[in-house]
Amino acid sequence: MVGNRRQANSRRWATAGTMGIMVGALAMPVSLAGQGAINPTIAPRAAALERDGRWDAAMELLGRYLATAPGDGEAWFQFGRLYLIGARQWHHAHAGEPGGYLYLDLAGIALDRSIELRVDSGVVFRSVVDMERGLITMEHLGWEATRDAGARSIGAALPGFILELGANLMGSCPLNGVLVSGTELEDLAIWYAAVKLGRRADVFPFFPGRWSGDSLYRRQAARSLGVPDDANVARTLEALVVRRTICLTPMADSALLPAGTVRTPRLVLSVGPEAARADDILTVTELIKAEREHMTPWTDDVHRVYDAAGRRNRLLCVGILAYLTTDPSRGTCGQ
Repeated sequence: MVGNRRQANSRRWATAGTMGIMVGALAMPVSLAGQGAINPTIAPRAAALERDGRWDAAMELLGRYLATAPGDGEAWFQFGRLYLIGARQWHHAHAGEPGGYLYLDLAGIALDRSIELRVDSGVVFRSVVDMERGLITMEHLGWEATRDAGARSIGAALPGFILELGANLMGSCPLNGVLVSGTELEDLAIWYAAVKLGRRADVFPFFPGRWSGDSLYRRQAARSLGVPDDANVARTLEALVVRRTICLTPMADSALLPAGTVRTPRLVLSVGPEAARADDILTVTELIKAEREHMTPWTDDVHRVYDAAGRRNRLLCVGILAYLTTDPSRGTCGQ
């Protein structure tokens, strides 16, 4: 979702000069949008530079350009996305200057500019910034304190159909379950359901990528789950399944599911002790509305999560998935 993953030492941290250009661009008001002509090639060029490992060059290009053409929403979006990549790289090593919070602050400002200029993906990536900030907080304060504090704060305005997905995934996991996600979109949806909407305090959202690649996240997650933090994802779930139900989201790797009797409660696969079902009502109202009003890559990505659930649990095809327009080529619920 955010960008290619690289080791933290694969690029230089921003130099003082480059950072000055970045901050100068962020200080320019959008109201000055008419001062410079928009060049639609700048945002793609910056993305290409970043893919080639030239993060500083991409940031300098965008900073200099936006200082004269602050009305380019796509360039602001790329600016914010690259700051978010910088925050992720910092998070991977938990070292380097500037720190993760500053990268996220600047990412948030740039993405807010993109939202003002009506870039659809700006809203979603702005929500990712909010999640990343929460994950840093979790590493300092622990999961429970972060969840409780997050439910009292105002986060980015994540689209309703993604909030709905998160609520549906959380609501599919039996009581006291561990919900294992499979993609960054599912991470985001589940995080917002748990932290911003306060859904299902009994369910722990487990992010395998974070567990494998972030020692501080792993330490706090292990503390909340009551397991050692020195095992890989599969062995950790095997240790947990004797006392908690393990639930896999539709996009999660089924190979992670511990041995045992596999059940298909609603949208997830589960293994573990028999547990009472949650009484949450699942809906796809927000997705139907969004698809009718304004199809985007995000509505398609969310739809694909439901498609994957339908391939695992055909009963959904006469349940909530019956209300969605389905694509036979995806192998689920098609006529």
